[in-house]
Amino acid sequence: MEARPENKITAGTCLQSWFIGAAFLLPALSSGQSSFNPIERYRPQPLQITPYSKSLYPQNQGPTQTVPFPSIQTPNAQQPNVVADGNEIPDRQDATYKLLMEDDMFRANEEWLAKSYSYRQAFSDLMKCNPDSFSLIRAQYDVENSYLNNRFSYTAFLNGVKLRADLVKQILKREGLKANNLTLNYCIQKLYQQTNLYYDSLKKLTIPVPPFKYDFDDYRGDKDLSNLFTSKLLTTFKGQCSSMPRLYLLIAEQLGVKAWLSLAPQHSYIQFQGKDGGLRSFEPTNGYLVSPQWMISSGFINSKAIKNGSYLDTLSHRQLYSQLLADLLWNYIKNFPFDAFAETIKQRALEIDPTNLRVLMMDANHKKDIALRKIIAVGKPKPEDLPKYPEAYQAYLLSIAAYKKIDALGYQDMPPDAYQRWLQSIDQEKKKQTNIEMRAKMQREIQSLKRRSTLINKPRQ
Repeated sequence: MEARPENKITAGTCLQSWFIGAAFLLPALSSGQSSFNPIERYRPQPLQITPYSKSLYPQNQGPTQTVPFPSIQTPNAQQPNVVADGNEIPDRQDATYKLLMEDDMFRANEEWLAKSYSYRQAFSDLMKCNPDSFSLIRAQYDVENSYLNNRFSYTAFLNGVKLRADLVKQILKREGLKANNLTLNYCIQKLYQQTNLYYDSLKKLTIPVPPFKYDFDDYRGDKDLSNLFTSKLLTTFKGQCSSMPRLYLLIAEQLGVKAWLSLAPQHSYIQFQGKDGGLRSFEPTNGYLVSPQWMISSGFINSKAIKNGSYLDTLSHRQLYSQLLADLLWNYIKNFPFDAFAETIKQRALEIDPTNLRVLMMDANHKKDIALRKIIAVGKPKPEDLPKYPEAYQAYLLSIAAYKKIDALGYQDMPPDAYQRWLQSIDQEKKKQTNIEMRAKMQREIQSLKRRSTLINKPRQ
């Protein structure tokens, strides 16, 4: 298991609020050589009764943007004639099969098997991984591709990451730096800060590559969940606080660089080690180093959340693996009910990390759905009369217990408008003395490494 640096942060106590609605943002996709066109896919309506909620993810045509850098292509992949557990799909021309299809339950199950194939395949692939040591690039691809119904090329995805890693190496050479963990992190951050020049040795061309930028359009994935995918970011150069830090980690993995994902309410960012071994926080959505105090300034991080490691801590490899399972679960329940398969994903995620807030939130919302249905079914009795209906009362107690788990970890709901105000406050943060000093310290460390590299490479007289 990868060792993580200890994050020693304290904060004052904040007011706690009851959890309302679904949780964190998940990851991302796009297709086409030079534009982003979300792939057509089947989106069945949930079978659950959720009278208080709305459908969050209607299809939407995403923005089109021509890019000067090689983009990801998305060929139509053919679904193999096997299900995720390796069994062959029955012959649909067989007379016995046709007879069975006249049964409503059998037909419904067959339809589910066909439509859920990509999710079950992704889960099967993740189950084969060692949570302490796995390829994040491959796992991220599997999760995103499941939502896209296996229509996305892994080779194209991997090549997109490799191109960025190659660009980082070119920046490193151009800056006159020797490769180490600090300098490579420094050069990855350049991808989020400025236009960089990429030299294509095959075509003998120098290509200007624009920086990754925050996409304010559908930043929550309300119109299309694939707007949150790293593959969409690779193609359009636009992303948000889910895809931008995750792509940073994919590039870091390709380069063999250590960096960690960290969480905040409705948000994620990157931490890496400075020259002194201390942790530095990098905000990919705007390309700046930020202070822990700025993260806490959102007003939705309390001392309980920090103490429990819910926020501002570095995620271990196992916790990152659990986050990927949370992504898969979130993607799945956007198209299907919270069924037995969803429960299996949930249990595996919590087995790896019992404190995974996103999974606990989805579980609590599901239990609330069940409780509401059962309470409505017995005529919506008064709270004091609910114990007279054992089944409904038990569902109510399970729902309350699920939310108490979340509250115990220090979660506080952050409204979208508050999140946007906090995120935009980075413009004020970068002008503060502490932020100026952090950037200056980073520059001094890089400059000292440049001087050392020059002395080492200086030819003898």
